[in-house]
Amino acid sequence: MKMLSQSTRAIINNTFILGFLVSSLSCTRFQESQLDPNSLLSNLRLALIASSFTSNDITSYSIPSIGATGVINGTEIYLIAENLNNLNPLVATFTSSGKSVRIGSTTQISGSTENSYTETLTYIVSAQDNSEKTYKVKLFAPRTVSASNLKAWFKGNSLSLANGGNVSFWTDSSGNANDVSTASNFPTFVASAKNGFPAVLFPGTVDRSLSKTSGTDLNTTAHTIITVFKPVVAVNVVIMSIGTGGCGLTDKVFQILNDGSINTGVCNSYSINLTSILNSNTYYIAAVSSINNTGTPYLFLDGASTAGTFSGDGSLSYTNPNSNMAIGKRAIDNTSFFNGEIAEILYYNTNLSVANTQTLNCYLSKKYAIPVSSSCF
Repeated sequence: MKMLSQSTRAIINNTFILGFLVSSLSCTRFQESQLDPNSLLSNLRLALIASSFTSNDITSYSIPSIGATGVINGTEIYLIAENLNNLNPLVATFTSSGKSVRIGSTTQISGSTENSYTETLTYIVSAQDNSEKTYKVKLFAPRTVSASNLKAWFKGNSLSLANGGNVSFWTDSSGNANDVSTASNFPTFVASAKNGFPAVLFPGTVDRSLSKTSGTDLNTTAHTIITVFKPVVAVNVVIMSIGTGGCGLTDKVFQILNDGSINTGVCNSYSINLTSILNSNTYYIAAVSSINNTGTPYLFLDGASTAGTFSGDGSLSYTNPNSNMAIGKRAIDNTSFFNGEIAEILYYNTNLSVANTQTLNCYLSKKYAIPVSSSCF
């Protein structure tokens, strides 16, 4: 075994000693007259005094009533509450190294002060020397975004399975009972797919889709689909489709074309071809809208907006309430099997505003640690 040199051993010993002294002194009370400016001990004490005098950090943040714990990243704090149905005023519990905390002119008392979380909150922490630090706090509650229009919501973390387990049933978390399932040829569960969150793996070579036959009532002309996915093969695959089968006028699809670009619309009649090309084995957040040709469709890919173009011979008119829905292939017909992982899908029967779309992009960005180009605070 190689022996450490004398100088290396001395550095290690001094490091342990300094760590012990700092830990001990943080709990020690002393007088200014006790300090010897020529001693290491006194210098450490002075450093501790200066540090406490200028400290103005928020060191923890949570909203216990909704079970949300804040993630602190520099001077930004975000919380996620997937089951929250409204943004009524809430009370936060926090710790701070400063002498006071305020929002505007209102002093914030941990466990007592109520605030509305409809917008980003700006906390100002003051140190003993009156220096200030600003923190931005954002609560992401996806169920509060255009809630009446959220018609289907599939998320990997709603499944309770062992890694590699068969996924026979995926519950619709929107509350509209648009659950999808299969009796055989199952996709599989990936317990930790992205940022510790799970996903459903579709192998692509055969039909391993999940579907609901009839009665989805997703029968509106306009729609917005937002999804988190990783294509293994990023060509000629369908992520989600809704329709009565085949490639007729009543088949809405969200797919990746042969050239790797994203397409949404109605086969053989109307489509939006978006030129953003996807890479294999990369996680994306994509949001697409499909609307009549009186407006401009759009795609947000990782928060960046791209305007789509129309093709085909007509506008989208979709009125069949007994449509089928499939995740991982085109509805009914056995084509275009998705090859990759799907972590989350949100389906709205309206064209969401840009602001609402970006809010959901940010929610998914924070949840799955996928950077987006837009500001989330």
